[in-house]
Amino acid sequence: MLPDYHCSMRVSVVGAGVTGLTCGVRLLEAGLPVRIVTAAPPSQTTSMVAGALWFPYRGLPNKWTCKWVAQSHAVFQQLVAQGNSAVSIQKLLWLSAESQEEEPWWFAAFPHETTELRTRGLPHGYETGLVVEVPTVRVPAYLDWLLGRFRALGGTIDFQHLHSLAELSEPIVVNCTGLGAHALAGDAELQPVRGQVVYVNSPNKLKWILAEVGTKGIAYVFPHSDQVILGGTLEEQNLSSMPTDVVAQDILARAQRIEPDLQGCTYVGSAVGFRPSRPFVRLERKIYPNGRVVVHNYGHGGSGFSLSWGCAEEVVHLVQNI
Repeated sequence: MLPDYHCSMRVSVVGAGVTGLTCGVRLLEAGLPVRIVTAAPPSQTTSMVAGALWFPYRGLPNKWTCKWVAQSHAVFQQLVAQGNSAVSIQKLLWLSAESQEEEPWWFAAFPHETTELRTRGLPHGYETGLVVEVPTVRVPAYLDWLLGRFRALGGTIDFQHLHSLAELSEPIVVNCTGLGAHALAGDAELQPVRGQVVYVNSPNKLKWILAEVGTKGIAYVFPHSDQVILGGTLEEQNLSSMPTDVVAQDILARAQRIEPDLQGCTYVGSAVGFRPSRPFVRLERKIYPNGRVVVHNYGHGGSGFSLSWGCAEEVVHLVQNI
């Protein structure tokens, strides 16, 4: 039975994407009673459209970001060691069009004894390549695992469309609503950034590749065991949730330039998601005069999976040290 003080520390986590589910799991593991309140199940969140590998993209660096992605990297490694079939470690070829005089900021966030620098044999237009070992995640299997873990620990889920965080009865609220925070938190800095992905099947053994391509976003090839995900786009003014054939063909062409073995692949479909982007991740605690506590945890850009466990650890710290 939980100590009496936990009765005043019931927590409501708002949002059921990877951020909300991970926070729910960590808070339960810390011994706090938790429910998730969400307007949509995990299968209908932006997390479902993610490339889903550890790589901090548009989760802009600040003094905490490297710590958070490092913590997430460590947890994913533990899950692999424990035999979690939804997570694996893959060698990723990261490509840059510029010669790298300095290591990228995220490079210090993981053990990189096996990292290999390449300057030859790269696709046309790229000057530098780094081969790094990174955790990768199969969606939706990983979200299903998180949800199962949350429920096994005693967490509950209520489906409810909120107009205000004040509608919740719990004294502690963790806001993991992503783009929903624009309305629920009145955050004008939060903006949707549209991303389209393409799904293909290929008879060839493909490499994991991610290439920086400037303002158009990134080009990537992520050959998961069940499907190959190709991307991507970076559209700040496009609010259409419908994928387009023109964009799909452009994604496929860019992916084939960095991975020629995609020639002959079979097109399966496309999907669109909206990254919750802001100048920096918002992870902070606010205590109101009536004693209510709200911990905001959103604005992860394209780094939701990469930041998930580190940010959840910070949320636990903020809640336990009220």
